[in-house]
Amino acid sequence: MKLDKHIVILTPGFPKNEKDENCVPYLQAFVKCLTDHHKEYQISIIALQYPHHETEYTWNNVMVYGCGGHDRKFPRRMLTWRKCLKFFKRINTAKRVDVIHSFWLNECAFLGNYLSRKYHTKHLCTLMGQDVKRPNIYFNLLPLSKMHLIAVSDFQKRIFLEQTGLLTASVIQWGLDSKDFGSSNTLFPEIDILGVGSLLPVKNYSLFVDLIDTIQKEYPSVKAILVGDGPEREMLNERIKMLGLENSLKLSGTLSRKDVLGLMLRSKILLHTSLFESYGYVFSEALAAGMDIVSFEVGIAQATEVWKVCHSDKEMVKQLKFILSNKNFVRKPEVRYSIVETTNKYIECYNSLETNV
Repeated sequence: MKLDKHIVILTPGFPKNEKDENCVPYLQAFVKCLTDHHKEYQISIIALQYPHHETEYTWNNVMVYGCGGHDRKFPRRMLTWRKCLKFFKRINTAKRVDVIHSFWLNECAFLGNYLSRKYHTKHLCTLMGQDVKRPNIYFNLLPLSKMHLIAVSDFQKRIFLEQTGLLTASVIQWGLDSKDFGSSNTLFPEIDILGVGSLLPVKNYSLFVDLIDTIQKEYPSVKAILVGDGPEREMLNERIKMLGLENSLKLSGTLSRKDVLGLMLRSKILLHTSLFESYGYVFSEALAAGMDIVSFEVGIAQATEVWKVCHSDKEMVKQLKFILSNKNFVRKPEVRYSIVETTNKYIECYNSLETNV
């Protein structure tokens, strides 16, 4: 089939090779689905910061141009931007770019907006995380009211409206590739409570530790694992030791995505204490693994039989105890959004966009 259209994706990072499964798994699934189901599109990817060295390579038959920014500060960051512009010029010369799709309302959106005006090319930006909250210098550097912005959840769309007074064009949820999950119905939950995420202040994992401390007083044999790494790991480890939770809660460090999904298939509850999520891809993964969820009202959180949406620490304790008391736990795997749906909605956006002039 002839490649009639050309999309360039601008992203802070992209996998350095096909084995780098932990890097932006949702974007990996999106690009794979685009190439598998919409073969009329040629995809090129410009990654600004990661991989950490300048490189050009193919990833699942998609060309990736790494600027090697390595999150350098200004003014050296400008060199990364220059590399991005040079890559784009070469890509566009080889085959005219029809759509620029930037991810995160940050430098990617800034460069995407500039390139769309320079080359009279369509541009849309997907809001991804805390980029919807102030302070964000790009709120002042970009013509937000004139841009085509996509939110990943109704929650994120509401936060952006509160912060800027602007509505996004639409909401497109991140879908899952159901092939990532095997059968979970027969797996006994060896792990009672699982946490997954970077060990950052916003994830609020000090509360996670405190909740396990409270729970184990009534359920002394409770088994919990917290997967991830980050600047708060040492503090959390010390807190676990101070509370004497070494037999109840383990910090696993970073695991491969395959191993994390395997843990989910053997776990009963996803406990997510984060104070903010624009989407929460881990929620979708937990649902697909048939887990129950206990979380605050963030991202795509929605109260259901298996999802306890809480508004206080005490409510979390109550819901955790309620689920743990259920001796007849039955997995009910659910793929709420498929990656095919996500991709089809973006294709509709690409086709309906007006050229930036």
